[in-house]
Amino acid sequence: MPYWTTATPPPPNQEPVALASCVTPDYLKVMGIPLRHGRFFNERDRIGSEPVVVVDENLAEHAFAAKTQLASASGFRHGRHSGSGGGHSWPCAPVGVGCR
Repeated sequence: MPYWTTATPPPPNQEPVALASCVTPDYLKVMGIPLRHGRFFNERDRIGSEPVVVVDENLAEHAFAAKTQLASASGFRHGRHSGSGGGHSWPCAPVGVGCR
C-alpha cells in the first residue's frame, strides 16, 4: 500500500510502498513480535476511533528518521495518490514500532 509522511504525496512512480494487514489487538503478542517503541494495539483501537498503525523497524527507519518523530507523525497517510486512479488517502497515527 502506498504511504507518505508529507502533506503532499510524492509522484505516483515515487510512492514508497508497505505491506498492510488488519489484525486484532492481540496479534503482535500472539505472534511473539516484540515492541521496540510506543505501544501495541489495544481495546480503544476500534472502528470509529482514530486510525492507528504499528510499523516494523524497517518502515520506521525509512518513514521516520528518528523515533521521536513517530510520536508527532500525524501526517502519516496511506492509500491511493490522486494520480494513480483514486485520490483517496487516510491519515493514520503510528503508535508503535515492532521488531523487524
